[in-house]
Amino acid sequence: MIKMNPVEIFGLIASALIITSMAFKTTNYKGTMLMRTINLIGSTAFIIYGLYLPAYSTALTNACGFILNIIYLFKEYKDHKKLNKK
Repeated sequence: MIKMNPVEIFGLIASALIITSMAFKTTNYKGTMLMRTINLIGSTAFIIYGLYLPAYSTALTNACGFILNIIYLFKEYKDHKKLNKK
């Protein structure tokens, strides 16, 4: 049996979250929000992972992804709210 340390397992979980979010095919608000939220959690895990190693390029890349996910989550929420006001 392969023995892995907890940090490596944490990194694999982060990878699984990112891959899961990329596999989504969304055409509606709920799906898009779920996909972005899962990707946000994965990015957060990779930031922690990258800082712990340290692998600063991994942490920085995922920090950028984190910021983009936050921006698009708010944009999606705002657009959805605007559409439902009518």
